[in-house]
Amino acid sequence: MANTFERTQYEQEVTEEATEKNIVTKDTVQETVEKASQEDVMEVRRPLMDKEEERKIKQDRMRFVTNKLSSTLAILAILLNVFYFVSIYKSDPTGSRFYYNVDIGISVLLNLIFMLAVFLCSEGVKNYNKSYSIALIVIGVLEFVRIFFLPLEAHRTMIGGGSDPVMSNGQFTRVVIYLAGAAALLLAAGIIGVIRSVRLANYKKTLDEKPA
Repeated sequence: MANTFERTQYEQEVTEEATEKNIVTKDTVQETVEKASQEDVMEVRRPLMDKEEERKIKQDRMRFVTNKLSSTLAILAILLNVFYFVSIYKSDPTGSRFYYNVDIGISVLLNLIFMLAVFLCSEGVKNYNKSYSIALIVIGVLEFVRIFFLPLEAHRTMIGGGSDPVMSNGQFTRVVIYLAGAAALLLAAGIIGVIRSVRLANYKKTLDEKPA
């Protein structure tokens, strides 16, 4: 009888101990799962936080560096316009007096004004000035429109009423490439300048600073 009681008591103690171990194991497993879940969430959030932090760093850096990209594109547009300037005025076909009139003088003046205006804008966009960026966009559109005036007129005008145009096909193609390329560069410079100036202005507002 005593042996039976002792065995029953022993079995009860073993059962209780096993139950306690199961509870502890379950708690440990649950804690491990919860910890792993939290770590997974942090791993997912960390790249997002890093990207946001990187974006803020880039925006803050804009306060101390100039907008070189827009400025460089504008200078390249001036270079292409110089190529246009040289190409269109370097020759006057025999028997043609097309380039000797008041319109050509006005065109030369416009070229000089264009180069001066673009140079001034290239300096202005360095400081993320939105007005200069918009001016570059307007000049870019005008640069493209110029194709349909003097170059197209010279290409359509025949020498002495014959079959040879004042501006040959090859020269006309080069001129169009120069003007269209300059226009594209100016538009790109202006659009980039506007985007960056707006982005910097919005960032400065978050710092309670007055935009430049």
